[in-house]
Amino acid sequence: MAACQTLGRAINHWKPRGFRWFSRVCVFASGPVMMSRPPRVPVDLQAVTRDVKAKIRQVIGELEAIEQQTNPIFLQPRDVYVDLDMCIHQLESAMSRMRSAWWSP
Repeated sequence: MAACQTLGRAINHWKPRGFRWFSRVCVFASGPVMMSRPPRVPVDLQAVTRDVKAKIRQVIGELEAIEQQTNPIFLQPRDVYVDLDMCIHQLESAMSRMRSAWWSP
């Protein structure tokens, strides 16, 4: 069986527009491709929980430092922005770690 893909369309014709075009664009499949997953590696859920809690504690500390600034406006808004952005990345990292530990892909 031959399957061709051109500009988002699937064409299942044998030799469309001549063999030369067909041989450059199409992929020949000899049979079904078996995609197997590797066996799931056991995860230490206690270690993951400790890591996630540590990241959350660190984020809370950084956010409290921002909140406790007494100035009516930020003196260095770029630094505050970078701190907030890093907090977001740390929370996303913790979420990713939890997702991979508790729910396999």
